[in-house]
Amino acid sequence: MEKVPVRVHFSEAPAVEYTKADGPIDAVSRRLIRQEHGANLGVHHGTVQPPADYSGSFREDVAMYALGGTGTVWVDGQEFSFGEGDAILIPGGSQYRHTVEDAEQTILIVFSPPPSPGKHH
Repeated sequence: MEKVPVRVHFSEAPAVEYTKADGPIDAVSRRLIRQEHGANLGVHHGTVQPPADYSGSFREDVAMYALGGTGTVWVDGQEFSFGEGDAILIPGGSQYRHTVEDAEQTILIVFSPPPSPGKHH
């Protein structure tokens, strides 16, 4: 796939809504930069509603950056406070857990390589 510059406005990015009726969190994830853009990374904007407690692992290396709000992230058992301005690297294959207790947290998530089309974390 040819690599070309791409501009995606937040309001135009595909959004996936998660609800506690279907899983562990109420959240919205917008895919800003995706594999189909020809990029070697994926960029998602997430809004997580409290209370939230979710965990898992990523195949990809993942960097999470807190745009606003506070939470806690564990990576392979190591605990990190996660508030506005903090960035956390989750190496591919690591186990992670993210909690948000009191107020909405907004995060930017960068995946490398990008998640496959149709795959959401």
